[in-house]
Amino acid sequence: MADAVTTAADRLAAPLRKALDRAFARLTGRVPLEDLARAVDTGRVTARLDAALRALPALLRAEVGPVIEAAVRAGAAASRAAVLTAARGATASASLSLSSFKQVNQRAVDRAASRATASLVRRATAGTRQAIRSAITSAVKGEAGKASAGAAAKTIRGVIGLDPRRAGAVMRMRERLIAQGVSKDRIAAQTSKYAARLLKQRAVTIARTEIIGAANEGRLAAWRAAKEKGLLREGTRRTWVVTEDDRLCPECEAMDGQTVDLDEPFEGDVGPIDAPPLHPNCRCTTVIAKGRGKS
Repeated sequence: MADAVTTAADRLAAPLRKALDRAFARLTGRVPLEDLARAVDTGRVTARLDAALRALPALLRAEVGPVIEAAVRAGAAASRAAVLTAARGATASASLSLSSFKQVNQRAVDRAASRATASLVRRATAGTRQAIRSAITSAVKGEAGKASAGAAAKTIRGVIGLDPRRAGAVMRMRERLIAQGVSKDRIAAQTSKYAARLLKQRAVTIARTEIIGAANEGRLAAWRAAKEKGLLREGTRRTWVVTEDDRLCPECEAMDGQTVDLDEPFEGDVGPIDAPPLHPNCRCTTVIAKGRGKS
């Protein structure tokens, strides 16, 4: 039976990808081609281009915020069954406090949603800004600089929404096509198609990773709130759980069954980690431990 967190993540990944697409499309519409061309000519970002880039955090928050909040709430809701089960075996006073759990849980969820949204916005904004600046630098210094600034600007506007690595791949393709003597129109068509494919790839990766992270954060926030309210016993622990199928990676498989206290991080190969995801496209979650697992 599928875990409630991974089920919610599967359901909300597509809406988050569409929200990211809308945010990046809105940003693209705010970036004038002439400003990109001037940046290629001078090697400096214009005031209007900088203003457009500074608007990205607000665009992202408006689009992705509601979806991330829904994921956090889904994760918190998934924690309720475990809390109810634990409370039945706890003290009478703890059981009575179940009526106030919803209010406590709401505050924890609100904080978790705010943190998850801010984290996504911060990473996506930094990557996008760096990618655009790197693309401009590439057009100025590389073979692309030998073509018209206007043609380079069209390619650069196409990389909006990509991270530096993927944007670099698009610009390197442009340089190769220029070196081969390909026409400007064909270069524009090929680089645009390639950038669109990479943008979809990045949006899908962000969506899958951030949604599972938000849902897991909501679940953990609710558990910690329940512990503070006395609904979970001292010493209650949580266990790392993987999705067991042919997509399970060795990194996640090594984490499976690791059990820690609610306020204790897991130990991965890269160091302490509070909760999944362990890596991009990770599909792991955590559950209240039923017994002693690997620790």
